[in-house]
Amino acid sequence: MPVHLEIRIGGGYALIDNRALDQFDVASIIPTQPTDVHHALRIRLVEGSSQPKAPSDPPRWELETETETGGPYRMEVWPGGVAPKGHLTPPEADDRQMFIPDVPELGRSALARDWRGRIAARITLRAGRLWVDRQNLARGEFQFRHPNRAPRQRQKMANGENGLIYKLSDNSPGVNSVTLALFPLATADHDILSGIARPSASYVISPDAGPAIKLHVDSMEPEKPMLDGMDLDEFGIFYNLLEPMPSISDQYIPRWFAGDIPPDEVSVMSPGSECPMGYYDDNSE
Repeated sequence: MPVHLEIRIGGGYALIDNRALDQFDVASIIPTQPTDVHHALRIRLVEGSSQPKAPSDPPRWELETETETGGPYRMEVWPGGVAPKGHLTPPEADDRQMFIPDVPELGRSALARDWRGRIAARITLRAGRLWVDRQNLARGEFQFRHPNRAPRQRQKMANGENGLIYKLSDNSPGVNSVTLALFPLATADHDILSGIARPSASYVISPDAGPAIKLHVDSMEPEKPMLDGMDLDEFGIFYNLLEPMPSISDQYIPRWFAGDIPPDEVSVMSPGSECPMGYYDDNSE
């Protein structure tokens, strides 16, 4: 029986696309400023069963938490228990340009070569497809504003709770599960792919019924009241991965507008759908 994996990904995380290596990382960023809001990286099981059981109940993996097996971690997603060799399709250009902020472009800089030392945890995807759920965008609008430059046009954003979708199907004979393999965060890609590095822990996720397995990457943060026209200063954490890093006084920061959202619903929207994610192109090999 084939296996079909779906992962929904929320906001606050760095989305790092490397076409040369054909991989895509979802990473949490280490804070450096008082305004930075740290979104701890975790992945929870929505549909399927884990063997052994996940370390938390309800079933989830806190990738930044130190446990008896180690941590913080980077997680690999392997159908059938082996690193996939298929092609990974990132979000289309229109998805990125319209609904996901391009952080290096906003910062007029580039992803730092040492970005791996600036993150708290990561999930690496090596096959499958990602896209923005255009039927489920954030409800308000965002306008990136700069202290000394003209503001950008208002735009919609990917939903910050579950707006990025990842799917992977494997019809290979005997593949009926997905392994979540945990490695120490500093483990190099080459060591993983060559088999030099062995997982600190691994969990085999099997469907409960049919071929579907569903996971959700999200973070639970303290609630923050939302106000129409407020600046989301916490977006500045995304600039921590750039080199040179733009100063706080030289950063585009999104201003949020409630639009036609009823006033009694505005205050309960954060954390949630109005939390942006940030996109980066990694050109290293």
